[in-house]
Amino acid sequence: GSALPIYLAVPTLINRWFADKAAVFLGIAVSFTGIGGVVFNPIGQALISSLGWQGAYRALALIALCGIPFMWLLVRSYPSDVGLLPYGADKVANGAVDTAPKEVVLTGVSATVATKTTSFKLLCLLSFLSYFGITAYQLMAKYAGSLPLAAGAAGIGAIVSSCAMAGQAIGKIGLGAISDRSVKLGSTVSLG
Repeated sequence: GSALPIYLAVPTLINRWFADKAAVFLGIAVSFTGIGGVVFNPIGQALISSLGWQGAYRALALIALCGIPFMWLLVRSYPSDVGLLPYGADKVANGAVDTAPKEVVLTGVSATVATKTTSFKLLCLLSFLSYFGITAYQLMAKYAGSLPLAAGAAGIGAIVSSCAMAGQAIGKIGLGAISDRSVKLGSTVSLG
């Protein structure tokens, strides 16, 4: 359900609206998933405490649905829809930003050979560890709530989740800025 509105629509819009610094703006846009977590974790915790999880789920769904009319009214697919050029189009036109396609020479090995290499096995391990790291923060709230320190602190799980989401938001903006300078460096920092 989230593939189209989050993972496809946002990068598509950013690339249409920004000819320069697209990675930074994409980082800013996707950082709002973290910012949303910072804001809505405590709200969700309060709603669960007062309405139960079913009522909280409905209330949060209603809040999310309220954003749809604003999206229909304010978001345009292309800058030309409102008589504008993409951000940085003047730099691209003047040659300050190199957008010319690069000639690619394909070299390499077959998939059968590649899957037997150490590099491929390390890439698989890295993928596993990345997803482990990505999902581990979702378990922090439950873990924080199980600690003896949390016994007298209502909502400690929501606070811990909010802190993790804030870090996620900052990290996404930072990775966008790094990727605008060097995609290779951005990938290395991300995987690190």
